[in-house]
Amino acid sequence: MLIQSIAGYLLSALLTFGALFSWFLLLSGKFRPHYMMPCETEECKRKASFWFFMQSLLLLFAGGIALMRITQLQQGHTDNVIENLVYGLSSLLLIRVIGEFKVLGLFRSENESHFAQTDRKIITPYFLISFLLSLALVI
Repeated sequence: MLIQSIAGYLLSALLTFGALFSWFLLLSGKFRPHYMMPCETEECKRKASFWFFMQSLLLLFAGGIALMRITQLQQGHTDNVIENLVYGLSSLLLIRVIGEFKVLGLFRSENESHFAQTDRKIITPYFLISFLLSLALVI
């Protein structure tokens, strides 16, 4: 139970930090489209900041789910909705870590673009750690 609590709090903090850092990048004007997705066209670059913001909201939501799950585990209460949301969160984190085999994830084939380099150094390890922490909430 102690390991689950620590993992849950770390996961929630990590996801919340990711959301707050996203807002910092957006508000400071230091956001680059390759932080979010591989962008080549101007239209894609315009939409990237919107999707980056949406991603930050989803990270906050996921952090809240992790906190709710920890509270349930500590109280010995089970709720199928939160439990299923944690399964979904863990699955989405795993899918993001695996990637789509071209420019993102562990099994990407492209390594030269700005996005692929950012993904290799920062984004994939971030989601891998988040996935590993989420496993403690699933068990």
